[in-house]
This record gives sequence, C-alpha cells and structure tokens, in this order.
Amino acid sequence: MRTKSNLLATVLFVLVLVGISIGSRAQDYPTRPVTIIVPTAAGGGVDFTGRLIAAELQSALGKPFVVENKGGASGNIGTLQAARAAPDGYTLFLGMSGFHVTNPALFSDLRWDPVRDFSGIAMIMRAPHIVIVNKQFPANSLSELIAYARAHPGKLNYASPGVGTQNQIAADLLAQLTNIQLTPVFYRGTGPALNDVLAGTVSLFINTTQSLIGPLQGDRIRGLAILSPTRHPLLPDLPTNSEAGVPGLEIETWYALYAPRGTPRDVIDLLARAIAKISEGDDFKARVGMSGATISYMGPDELDGFTQTQVAHWTHIIRKLGITAQ
Repeated sequence: MRTKSNLLATVLFVLVLVGISIGSRAQDYPTRPVTIIVPTAAGGGVDFTGRLIAAELQSALGKPFVVENKGGASGNIGTLQAARAAPDGYTLFLGMSGFHVTNPALFSDLRWDPVRDFSGIAMIMRAPHIVIVNKQFPANSLSELIAYARAHPGKLNYASPGVGTQNQIAADLLAQLTNIQLTPVFYRGTGPALNDVLAGTVSLFINTTQSLIGPLQGDRIRGLAILSPTRHPLLPDLPTNSEAGVPGLEIETWYALYAPRGTPRDVIDLLARAIAKISEGDDFKARVGMSGATISYMGPDELDGFTQTQVAHWTHIIRKLGITAQ
C-alpha cells in the first residue's frame, strides 16, 4: 500500500514540476531565437509577410525571429516540417490560404492537417485578387470580357502559376459562374506568368493586389474587377466582383501565424497580443498598405474557427470544379 502511495506521490510531484516548467517557460518566452517556417522560396508575398512579422516580433519581444524558407511541393514540404516540429514555441509557421486550406482538397496523400496539426496564433493580413488583362485586350470591364469569351468560345486563355493554385481556382470559378470557356497556360511561378500578360502572350490573369498593384498604378495592365466585397483604397475606381456582375467570385489570399499543435497556450496568447499591438503601429500599417495588402488581425480562437470554415469552403469549391494537383 505504501509503495502505491509513494508512486502516486512521485507522479504528482513530477506533474507539478512539469507544470511549473511549462508555466515558467511561457512566462519567460522567448529565451532564444525563434524560427518562422515560410513554405515558399524567398521573394513574393508569403516571404514578404514572414520577414515583416519576424522583424516586428523581434523588436517587440527582444529575441531573434528568423525566417526559414522551405519551399517546394506546393507548400507541403515546409508545412509538414512545421507540423512535426517540437510544440515549444520556438518553431512557428506562416500559413497562406493558397496552401493551408486548399491543399487538403488537392492532395489525397497529404501528411499534415491544418486543423489537427496546428494551433492558430493570429491572422496578419489579407490581399484580394484582381482580374486583369493585357492593355490591348478588347475588354474594359468584366462584363465585356465575359461577352468576348462567349463570342469566341475556346479562344480566351489565362495565365496560371500552376495546377491547384488560387489563380487557377479563381479562373475556373469565373468560368463556371459565367458559363464561359477559359484555357489555362501554366507557368513556373507568378513572375513569368505576369511577364507574359504584360507582353501580350496571354490575355487574362487573376492574382493578388500585392503582385498587381505596381503594374496597375503604372498603367501597364488593365484591371477589370477586384474579387472582394469592398473596393481597395489604392484602387478606388476598380469595381468589386459583385459590382461587375459576378457575385460569389470573392477570392483573397490571407496570411496567418500558426504554431504546432500542443504549443503552450500562454506562449500562443503572448504572441497573439504582440501581433495585435504590432497591427496598430503606424509604420506597420504603412508597409502593409504599400504592399497592396490590408491588415486583418484575428486572435487564436477566432483563427482556429476561421481555418476550419475555410477548409470546408474551399474543399467544396475545389471538388465542384474537379481540380486535383496529382
């Protein structure tokens, strides 16, 4: 009997020590550099966001926050590495909607799950998509583009950075909602796709404000609609998709910080509070705004619920469109 009592006392003592250790770790966090895994190569909107939030967190919390780019396999390499990392707060993950909530429907053998393997920390920013055409294309509005496609079935192509990307999903959804035919021309990345639109090799492209704000403001391409419920402050004359006559075509890229599931809640809350404060800073607002994105803070619980809703939403649309990445 005494042996069992001693064993129970030992177990309780160990649990208390573990609790004290975790609480102390959360209270003192961070005590060493923190890695933020970005599931893309350097450059582009995901990398920009990761480096921007890393610099701000480093300034706010006093320890290095270092971006580690792990691109490849449509974001799956970096995401899997983050999902399997120790849940101690020293490996974080920058999720992007184009991978995080669409890949579960695109890949049948996915080895990570956005809900099971990750805890939300905070939404950081959003960037809606824009429908653009080459300056020589004979359409000045989305309705004129739809009319052209109907008058020339099978003749209208669009640039896509790859199968299963949000760009392709947006174009296929546009085609389905308006009963037109659009032929994809695939490229190895957004840069080459945009270059061919500028050159007139392809006519149509749908991509984020972050990639298109410069060419639009420089009058190098023609914007037809922003796929958002509201107009963009830097492009006030560009109608929304609903104003342009295609409700249901809202497409945006969003960026959010996650931690491996099991990361102490105190650490998650500390990071979330830091990002909430960062989001209110004038310099941060200016840098995000200049990139073409908008700040969109969301805390841990709200982000977790949002992630689940987004997975269900995009799974339904991707399966309806019949898109697979395999």
